[in-house]
Amino acid sequence: MSATRLVARIDEARIRIVDQHLGVEGLVDSFVDLLLGVSETELAAEFEIYLQCRHQPALRELAHSMMAGFEQSAASTLAALGVTEPSAARAFVALVDGFALQRFAWPRGREDRAALGDGLRAFLRAYVS
Repeated sequence: MSATRLVARIDEARIRIVDQHLGVEGLVDSFVDLLLGVSETELAAEFEIYLQCRHQPALRELAHSMMAGFEQSAASTLAALGVTEPSAARAFVALVDGFALQRFAWPRGREDRAALGDGLRAFLRAYVS
């Protein structure tokens, strides 16, 4: 299933990005590239699973597994930057998912890159001491 492959691909890329010790700016730029590079098909699969959970409760286990994978990946990345707040990973994933969802309805090209980068930087300023 493409949604579970997406979790694995993001985590592999996260490891490569964190291992480069890029600092906040470099990490944000790399993550923006990663997140904007996810295919619409993979994103649609993720959001379809989330939406179908209401009608098909059997999908909740898969959705929970995906969300936990995304949150674990985010937590590891944030920990590498010194973020220790337990709720930060969930908030990070929510920010990224919300942005991706909006891009389905209103993609804005290069403006998307700047807006996502600005959002991630603001998020990190709130959590990185």
